[in-house]
Amino acid sequence: MTGGASGIGRATVERLLAEGARAASLDVEPQAAEGALALWGDVADEEAVERAFAAALGAFGGLDVVVVNAATQLVGEDDRADRLERAVWQRTLDVNLTGAFLTAKQGVRALLESGGGSVVFTASPAGSMASRRASTPTRRARRASTGSCACSRRTTRATESGSTGSFPG
Repeated sequence: MTGGASGIGRATVERLLAEGARAASLDVEPQAAEGALALWGDVADEEAVERAFAAALGAFGGLDVVVVNAATQLVGEDDRADRLERAVWQRTLDVNLTGAFLTAKQGVRALLESGGGSVVFTASPAGSMASRRASTPTRRARRASTGSCACSRRTTRATESGSTGSFPG
């Protein structure tokens, strides 16, 4: 589970643990739900994501599910395109889009090594509609990550793994 330290990610980790599953939580925040394997790292950093999957594989002996959940919205920094700092745009895309890709990439590799499994993308319904409250980079990244999920579904069918999207809210 990426983004497992808070919000939907943490709630999902807690539910998985309550159902008897073992769970790993990768996040830039060091805390994790009690009982989860806490992994620290930035999903925008491919080496960190690769290390996290290696640690989870080592701890659990294999994986059945990868949940792509990590995202950021830089509240107070997001703005309209004409006032938006490029660094805010880039960080949002790095986490919300590149992070989703890197997690899916490394996750599918880990699932194949484990004999197959599923990739679940948590996305926002705001990605499929205009949202007045969401800023320009957040809307763009949400739309792109929703499209990534569809592309991943087509790709993973050929690799004996599955992929699906979840749109909470």
